[in-house]
Amino acid sequence: VNFAGINNVTPAATSNTEGHQDFINITGNVSAGNTYTIKLQGNTSGNFKNNFVVFIDWNQNGILDDAGEVYQVPTALQNSTGTDGKEVTMDIAVPAHAVAGSTRMRVKKIFGSTNLLNPCMGASYGQAEDYTVNVGTLGTSEAKRQNLSVYPNPVVDVLNIDSDSKVSGVTVYDLTGKVVSNHTMAAQKNQINLSKLSPGVYVVIVQTEAGSKTVKILKK
Repeated sequence: VNFAGINNVTPAATSNTEGHQDFINITGNVSAGNTYTIKLQGNTSGNFKNNFVVFIDWNQNGILDDAGEVYQVPTALQNSTGTDGKEVTMDIAVPAHAVAGSTRMRVKKIFGSTNLLNPCMGASYGQAEDYTVNVGTLGTSEAKRQNLSVYPNPVVDVLNIDSDSKVSGVTVYDLTGKVVSNHTMAAQKNQINLSKLSPGVYVVIVQTEAGSKTVKILKK
């Protein structure tokens, strides 16, 4: 697995290996809004086709197959020893609403396609590996220096956005990545009314002159 700073090579043996391996101590680093290429290799045990799928828990809710979190690699790997340099690749775009911080990524390879898109189901021939992806937000450090605050959290109705620099816009996403509220602004102190939103967890992205900041909020 090669992705965003992760470069992990495991033994190419296909027997006496665990079906699920935990490599969460290996971390890659990505930024919201950017695109990264994942490169995958593996042993297909002969002239067989193996399929890959990648799950990344962008909203950090512990569910790996939410909308926008499943990436099926379009090309199958075939007739590879795992050490011959054959690989399949895919570009993965980090959503703008991805929650900042440590995020679980699971890479799954199986023979065939049965249960391929189920992150918790295995197969007779295959393996899954877990990694950590650290999500950073473009401009987060600048936003912190500008003393940007989003409160209260939890929020019942009115959400305050205060910044030392002008806020140009605020976008609210639900955990599926759908935009549920979008606001254009031009002031340092702002308020948005979220009273019509259903209770739950949302992701708020604040754009300022200095950068952007992503905040997870709880709507009561």
